[in-house]
Amino acid sequence: IKQELTDSFIKPIKKFNAGKKVKLPNLILFYGPQGCGKTFFSNALVEETKCNVIELDLCRNEDENVAKLKESINKANQIYKKDNVYSIIRIDELDILLNDKTKKILADIDLNTISKNNFCTIVATTNYPKNVNKNLIPSIGFQPIYIATANNSNIQEILKFYFNDAGNVKRDNVDYKQMANYILASAKPNAYSNARIARILQRILIEHNLEVTNNIVKKYFKESQPDIEQKIIDQYRKDAL
Repeated sequence: IKQELTDSFIKPIKKFNAGKKVKLPNLILFYGPQGCGKTFFSNALVEETKCNVIELDLCRNEDENVAKLKESINKANQIYKKDNVYSIIRIDELDILLNDKTKKILADIDLNTISKNNFCTIVATTNYPKNVNKNLIPSIGFQPIYIATANNSNIQEILKFYFNDAGNVKRDNVDYKQMANYILASAKPNAYSNARIARILQRILIEHNLEVTNNIVKKYFKESQPDIEQKIIDQYRKDAL
């Protein structure tokens, strides 16, 4: 995912800022189970590119939401004209915009050209990709990115981040590969979200400080429950965008 975002957005933004012509996505949509890193990737994208950020908080009023979207795009346009800065319009839970009349209201917003004409990209998240109103999906420059549950190498990196990178645990006290295998196996057929893995590791550090071992890690995960059911994972595979 990092490489995909680097190639499609981060590198092109740097070229764009250097005055070169590039193609940028109109909409990047992160989707997947809760707690797996959608908002994290959205935040990281902003940090890496140093773009101006326009937060769009959705409500249950359709007219108000679309008005906010129009206002955000116009604001991004003005910011670029004034300061020569590209904007990210960030929207959480894009699936809230469900109303059938959205198509009519959006008639004067061409989402296929916002990155080119208004100098902005919408970066959105959703837990329910199939519920996102199709009128909000541009036919050009749409980049859906599935944030899956952590695999073995992902879990090893999470363990390393909490136990080693910050100097919290004595080196070689924990076998990261072995513990990643254990965490995956203990959750089957379900899975732990990245957020739950992180919370468990934080608790271990608080209660055991430097004296963390493989057996302690096993004990905590044995006493915990995975938070993502297999049927949810299967549904995301079925509903892949």
